[in-house]
Amino acid sequence: MPDIDPNCWLITIQTSQMRPLLKYLNENGVQARPFWMPMNQLRMFRNDIYINNDDISNQVYESCISIPSSVGVTDEQLQTVVETIKQFYKNID
Repeated sequence: MPDIDPNCWLITIQTSQMRPLLKYLNENGVQARPFWMPMNQLRMFRNDIYINNDDISNQVYESCISIPSSVGVTDEQLQTVVETIKQFYKNID
């Protein structure tokens, strides 16, 4: 729609190297965190009935990282994030 400008406020990537990449990013000055914890894993909901044969939410949680994003993030800062991620993958090859 031409009159709509999306608010891409949460950039999330999925990777089989989630934990090592997360550690690498944070050690190299890029503040990143795991994607939101699934509600069925929160302490307040642990005893509630969870009706699902496949826990897809846990698969997402265990493989996704939220990287810096905000309306205030500059192109230069985003480029630093991208370059740091690229460097991580160069180091594991």
